[in-house]
Amino acid sequence: MSALEEVFAATMPREMGFDYLGMSFQEKKALEGVPVSVIFGLSLLFVFLILAAQYESWSLPFSVLLGTPIAILGAFAGIFIRTWSSTSTPRSV
Repeated sequence: MSALEEVFAATMPREMGFDYLGMSFQEKKALEGVPVSVIFGLSLLFVFLILAAQYESWSLPFSVLLGTPIAILGAFAGIFIRTWSSTSTPRSV
């Protein structure tokens, strides 16, 4: 799309304009969109509120949300350890 904009700016008069439609419009809007940190923060908030409603408690969802990264780290550690044999050489899986 940047190549189209460059060619358009070089060849067309200044009074003429262009606009995107369909997928190109959506892609252009997504590039201008919401930062990843905001999306991540809102997703954590929604997960917390859903867990609070499910457990009917405000404190229990904290332990679930704080325990999840530790569980993921343990899963990756298990996968890493599984790839090594007893002689400490990598084994193909």
